[in-house]
Amino acid sequence: MTTLRTTLGTSRSHRAGVLGLGAAAVAIIPIGVRFLAAPKAAQAGYGLTTTPENPYGRAKGIRDIATGLMTLAVLARGDGRLAGQVGLAAATIPLGDMVVVLRSGGRPQDAFGIHGATCLVMAASAAALLADRRRN
Repeated sequence: MTTLRTTLGTSRSHRAGVLGLGAAAVAIIPIGVRFLAAPKAAQAGYGLTTTPENPYGRAKGIRDIATGLMTLAVLARGDGRLAGQVGLAAATIPLGDMVVVLRSGGRPQDAFGIHGATCLVMAASAAALLADRRRN
């Protein structure tokens, strides 16, 4: 059975990686719900304005919820190396979102401030887990 101590680990880098990925995972779930419940407002917060009929927002909402839940499930296993690998792969999602916003005429401050910053937090957290010598 995985305990909180096993999941958080004992090293600072491991703990920072778990907390960073966990925070990103927990934060993205309500954002996904918002894309399903209030797509117009959510799309404006994403950095784009589209019509409410555009199914992209709903697809993004489902993707965000699923990504958050999968990341939390991997973190709950307590395997730092696996969590780092999944976190690094998942960091490509906000990177892609940043590119979509920039290429679609969205505001650069939204692209870099929301999506770029999220990508950096996730990549740094994943790197901390991958660099941890314990390598659960």
